[in-house]
Amino acid sequence: MNKSIYKIILIVLGLLHIAVFCALPLAQMEGLGSALGSLAGAVGMGDALPEKLTLLAVLKMDLGSLGVDDATAGMVYGILISAMVWGIIIAIVNLISNGKKSSIAALVMTIFQACIYVGYFALFSTLQDETYGIYQLSTGSFVVIGVLMLVQFIVSIVAIANAAPAAASVKPGKKDGTITGIRGAYQGAVIPVKSGETVTIGRDPSVSSIVVKDERASRKHCEVSYNVENNMYSVTDFSSNGTWSGGRGRLDYGTAVWLEAGSEISIGENGETFRLG
Repeated sequence: MNKSIYKIILIVLGLLHIAVFCALPLAQMEGLGSALGSLAGAVGMGDALPEKLTLLAVLKMDLGSLGVDDATAGMVYGILISAMVWGIIIAIVNLISNGKKSSIAALVMTIFQACIYVGYFALFSTLQDETYGIYQLSTGSFVVIGVLMLVQFIVSIVAIANAAPAAASVKPGKKDGTITGIRGAYQGAVIPVKSGETVTIGRDPSVSSIVVKDERASRKHCEVSYNVENNMYSVTDFSSNGTWSGGRGRLDYGTAVWLEAGSEISIGENGETFRLG
């Protein structure tokens, strides 16, 4: 699976936490409590308590009027808001970041978020006790949350396992060419190419200088060399899915093609992309 799919899944999962808290009841009235609430509304006294405790309902409630002490009420509000905030952070991190570090960050935040949910469940159990059992925890909602967390955890692990090693930017010498990552795991990395030397891009670290885990990449995908005399780059394709370059399309297999500085090459038609020079 393309690693960009992992990012999209994590972004969606992060945003789903917000939807879950706004839409699904975390606790709801049952039995006598629900009947009394309906009766109060029928006689014009208004609903003393909402039947379903969604995020929005809890934030509107005055927990102190229910006999909940200020410390517990503060923790309930804090955990509710924290759960939403962490979902948003996970979505943003995966939206703006690339590579293994963002996947590790998502995993760490997922674990932290799971701890928040455990605390949330415990506090709502306390709230249930302090309101004399009027509210019963909605196990179905917590099952949905649990499934979201499990999927988020698994996707983070898989994304880490499939992330290509991030290349650090290195300042090239005056006579060096450069290969700059502009899309994929190497985005932003600057890799020097000395004149006359060859840099190999591919999936197999035993034969490749730049190792990519893109599913389109071959073991030895292509070779790039730089000629300081004419400031041109020679690219030779050895792949099954092809090496592609801007308006030239797919480069001929096994044939050295000279490209001007500023040209872009990609692994497959829409894979990881590098700029030459």
